[in-house]
Amino acid sequence: MNFLSAAAILTIALLGANCDATRFGQHHGKQGFFVKPRIINKFKFQSQKIPCWKNVQYTVVNDCDWNSMTHPRDYPSSAHWSPLCGTTHNRGASVFKIGGISTDGVKQVAETGDCSILQTEVSKCAKYGSCGNFLSYPCSAMDGTCQHTGTFGVTKKYPYLSLVSMAAPSPDWFVGVDSIGLCEHGFWVPKYEKYLMGNDAGTDGGPTFLSPDMPLAKRAPISVFDAKDDSNIFYNIEQGKLYPLCKITVTLKST
Repeated sequence: MNFLSAAAILTIALLGANCDATRFGQHHGKQGFFVKPRIINKFKFQSQKIPCWKNVQYTVVNDCDWNSMTHPRDYPSSAHWSPLCGTTHNRGASVFKIGGISTDGVKQVAETGDCSILQTEVSKCAKYGSCGNFLSYPCSAMDGTCQHTGTFGVTKKYPYLSLVSMAAPSPDWFVGVDSIGLCEHGFWVPKYEKYLMGNDAGTDGGPTFLSPDMPLAKRAPISVFDAKDDSNIFYNIEQGKLYPLCKITVTLKST
């Protein structure tokens, strides 16, 4: 599934042509993974607002802290993150949607960490006039604790940001942000922050990080690992807490 026109993208995401409806509300046979994720969003407005008709630059820092202390269950010794990749886009386009179906590009990122198909999808989306440039930021260290950092430009035409990164090794698990709106009330948002939980791309049925490939015949809806019980592999049973995997911060650069 490639990036299409704005209307077509949203129609496909909502209808889910490859969706196995019997899995909605379940995760590997267990309930509770499709509750809306608990997130923290903060918008901080500066005294001198910049109107959205001006082209601007933002910095992005995705600070990941996936470690054996906060996420001890089956923690893999080779834990690391793939590049954080995605694009800026208009309201109609999207890279992924919780409850929607993964494109081939998101599937490849979530299963292998490779962003090449997603890059092709972004290029096609750009030809339709719905996406900006393809973005990719490596993590600063091959470890579960690292930072994706970089800069990107934003225009009034493409004021939304979507990014994804694989939690590796895993069957098809990733973190990401979907359609961050950086233009609010006609002005660029100075700062955006969000804590990221793990997502399941719905393309592989493996139950743990080092599971062999178990491709699903029909892609299930993308879901969030937000259950606060032992059905969630990211839940810290001993501490009774569900820690986020990463915190992403997007900051408007000074003009």
